[in-house]
Amino acid sequence: MNTPNESACFECGKGSLIPKIMDLTGYRHNEQFTVRAHGLHCRACGFKTIDGKHSDEFTKLVSDAYREKHGLLTGKQIREARRQLRMSQDEFARYLKVGPASVHRWENGQIQDDALNELLILKTDVAAARHNYQQVAMGSGTDALISFGEVVGTIAPFVEQRFGAPKNIYTASVFQPVADCALPC
Repeated sequence: MNTPNESACFECGKGSLIPKIMDLTGYRHNEQFTVRAHGLHCRACGFKTIDGKHSDEFTKLVSDAYREKHGLLTGKQIREARRQLRMSQDEFARYLKVGPASVHRWENGQIQDDALNELLILKTDVAAARHNYQQVAMGSGTDALISFGEVVGTIAPFVEQRFGAPKNIYTASVFQPVADCALPC
């Protein structure tokens, strides 16, 4: 009756649990999420469950569905950000000033809180870090913002006195000459 890949249904006792990919429902923080995952399905009564070897995968899928709904980085996104920085989990943990177990848990289904999610974004996304810097500077008042022209006006006399007439200064954001200045290496 049951093949090596099948087992008796423990819900109805009449059918067989067949392995297949299907929609399964799980919960995170009292919220319900339906995800597509490997599971076991009884043809006789329709019962669905997960076997032990696929429970980690199911946990990650449900956790990531929660994260996506709430605007948090998924485990895959955290892993990819770490890899972009060419860091091991231990190195990444030191960089973030968290324990190595935290990084492992986040990449494998444990959901980070909002504050840690923001830290992850600010420490791995240049555009987000730049935007955060601008918000902090604006919060300090407009006097805290310094234009490129003000920087050149302040630094150029020092550079000229120390190294001679500057030539070909480039802006970091567009890499186009803004003045006939060159700083010695």
